[in-house]
Parts: sequence; C-alpha cells; structure tokens
Amino acid sequence: NQVRLSVLAKGLDFHPYDVPLSKSRTRIRTLLQSASAHVGSPAEQELLTHIRQELETYFLERARMDASDASLVETLAWSTPRLDPILGHVEELQVLNAEQAAVVADHAAWLNKRADSLAMGIFGTVLVAGVLLSTLGHRHLYRPLKRLSESIHRFRQGEAQIRGEEGGPEEVREVARAFNALSDELSRRRETRV
Repeated sequence: NQVRLSVLAKGLDFHPYDVPLSKSRTRIRTLLQSASAHVGSPAEQELLTHIRQELETYFLERARMDASDASLVETLAWSTPRLDPILGHVEELQVLNAEQAAVVADHAAWLNKRADSLAMGIFGTVLVAGVLLSTLGHRHLYRPLKRLSESIHRFRQGEAQIRGEEGGPEEVREVARAFNALSDELSRRRETRV
C-alpha cells in the first residue's frame, strides 16, 4: 500500500500543462482504483473516498476554467490552493499506511518470536525424548545383551553351570532360553560321559 500511495502522490504531482486534463483525470482515477483495491481499514477507505471526491470536484471546476480560456497564471493561482489540501490528504493516507505497516510489522515480529519459542520447545522435547529412549534402550536392550554375552563368554571358558539371564526384549529372551537349553544339554552330555 505504501508504494502504491507513493505512486498515487506522484501521480497527483503534475504540472497542469504537461499532460492533457483528460489523461491526468484517467490516470489519477486508475491510481485511486488501484489503491482502493488494497484498502486495509475503514480510515483508509474514508480518506480515499474523500480524496476521490475532492479530485472529481477539482477536475470539474478545472474543466470549466479551461473552457473559459483562463491564462496560465490564473490557472496556477486557482489550482494551487485546491490541490494542496488534496495532497495533504494523500500524505495523511501515507502516514496512516505507515502506522498500519508498523503495527503489522510488530505483530509479525511477535509471531516470529512465538514461532522461535515453539520451535525451541519442540526441539527440547525431541531431545529429552531421545535421551529417554536412549536410556530405556540401554536398559532394556543393551544391558540384557551384554549380560548374555558375558554368560556365553564365561561358558566358553569352562563354567558349565552358567545360565543366561532371560531379560530384555522377547528376542533377547529367546536367545537366552536357547543358550540355556544348549548349556543344559551340553552339561548333561558331559555328565553322561563321565
């Protein structure tokens, strides 16, 4: 909106004899229509309506003045006091627009901070969950496997009565049961040999 209103203000800043009045009127109407499509508040709409009405009045009176064959000096003397308030309203519209843009920017900054906080909260939660899962995984998977491995190592070194601890996940318990069955079977075979 700020850019469009700046263009609108520049569109109003014309020398009366640079462009034919009808082209100026058409260009300004187009710019006002474009600005109206981007109105963000009732205050903006009210200012634009007021500007549009003042310009229409100006162009009607200006057309009458041009028809009366007024001199350049007379036309300029007549135009300046009528265009100054219109340009003042355009400046008010720019100020209002800048204030609204500042409010939107502040709100966007607040939303960004909230999003950052939320992202940090999610990251922290994922990190804590990862540590908990790692700890639980260590307790329920690694430790039983480590104890079973130690039992197998001790059995290999000759401790015939060693038993594998049947703890942890089902798969680890199955391996421990299979090891214990194998250990029992080998122990029985040794006893029968002796």
